[in-house]
Amino acid sequence: NRDGQPGLTARGTHRVLPLTNCPIAEEPINHALAILSEQQNARPQVLIRCGVHTRQMLIQPAQPSNVVQQLTDVNIDLHTETMEEQLMSETFRIRPSSFFQTNTAQAQKMAQMVLHGLFDGNTQQPSSMTVVDAYCGVGTFALLMARHVGKVIAIEESASAIKDAQWNLRSVANVDILKGKVEELLPQISTHLDGFVIDPPRAGCQHSVLDVLAQHPVPRIVYVSCDPSTLARDLDILCHQHAAYRLRSVQPLDMFPHTAHIETVTILEQISS
Repeated sequence: NRDGQPGLTARGTHRVLPLTNCPIAEEPINHALAILSEQQNARPQVLIRCGVHTRQMLIQPAQPSNVVQQLTDVNIDLHTETMEEQLMSETFRIRPSSFFQTNTAQAQKMAQMVLHGLFDGNTQQPSSMTVVDAYCGVGTFALLMARHVGKVIAIEESASAIKDAQWNLRSVANVDILKGKVEELLPQISTHLDGFVIDPPRAGCQHSVLDVLAQHPVPRIVYVSCDPSTLARDLDILCHQHAAYRLRSVQPLDMFPHTAHIETVTILEQISS
């Protein structure tokens, strides 16, 4: 707020309510909130992210030495450029501008659901599959799938996320990372695809992406959505307008406690011609 105190924005306003503790935040973040609330001439905005499994904390902009010392005293590993978090025993590097789910426990459940949806009941051996991870971000699904399938094609537009994905995927040789828009790169892929994982932004998929998936169906699509309305729109196009897929399952996840927002994992199967 105007007094330099950290807080949350009151519903329906731009007013910042001073806050030194948030019941749904991780303990290290609450430590940081309490320390920052005591600072004089605090910066008007600060980014704080905490690794649940690594206890690393990312803070931008860099804080004064007394803040750094107080956080170090409570065993917080402080970083200003990148941090790491673990998901299903894999380590992911994250930059401030790169997207990575904030709810680590639910993100792990979602990742398990994506893998299960891709492989469960599939007669094809995973090791022979070629799959696409569209809007791959820092390479979360790409890395987890790469441990099981023959090849992953990961597509991402964000330069920051691409840098993180390259670092996160450095230990696997069966992932090709393509930088650019999904709607531009997908039509250029001539390889036969056995699966497609898509996790678009809130606006959903471009119609051209859905058209390619309808005209060149893949046996199974795992669609991760953060907006039920755009998900419903895209499913209508794939399953009804194009009639290329049938709905196998839909599972919402409470990714953001005490809010109305959900993530949804939907499994689609190709309708045989």
